[in-house]
Amino acid sequence: MDFTQSSLPTLTPPRAEVQDECLTHLGRERIDPFYYMRDKEDPRVLEYLRAENAYTAEVMASMHETEEQIFKEIVGRIKEDDQSYPTLRRGYYYYARTEKGKQYPSYYRVSEADFIERYEQCPTAIEGGELLFDVNALAEGHDAYIFAGYAVSPNNKLAAYFANTTGSYAESTSIYATSSVAKTLPFRSREFRRWLGQRIARRSTIP
Repeated sequence: MDFTQSSLPTLTPPRAEVQDECLTHLGRERIDPFYYMRDKEDPRVLEYLRAENAYTAEVMASMHETEEQIFKEIVGRIKEDDQSYPTLRRGYYYYARTEKGKQYPSYYRVSEADFIERYEQCPTAIEGGELLFDVNALAEGHDAYIFAGYAVSPNNKLAAYFANTTGSYAESTSIYATSSVAKTLPFRSREFRRWLGQRIARRSTIP
């Protein structure tokens, strides 16, 4: 494979438009020439991204077979059917499971008594349990989906999970309320808001 400059297509890399934006934080100013690119609907941003994609496709055209080979080798080294080590929290063992051919994990829990009876001698061989979140199902219909974790209420009946459908960690993440059987509840429900408020207050308190 020839990676010398002379072997690359004679295309000109696209250049993004510069538009200085003065930003002030904690009394200090800085100039961001590409601040406008935060707006994903800006025609200039879309045009630039299309140009970048076209340029990349042209430059990497000769590497397509190698890319496929590398991808298959990486996937071949990944254990797709796997589970995390179970963690005990307030009477339940929690764990996550990945399955071959699925992009996202599923999250389960098993009661402490059931775990001790069935899996204590082999904790990495848990099967089933109470399904809390099937992230593959949650991601259906979205071009991008980030499941950023969850927390269970002290009474083990409610859970809050964080999800983002933009594909960007730079943007705010939505909060959803669920029951212990993953049935979506109104975020503004009184019980959920009381628990979530207490949780945030505890995290915000300086010891």
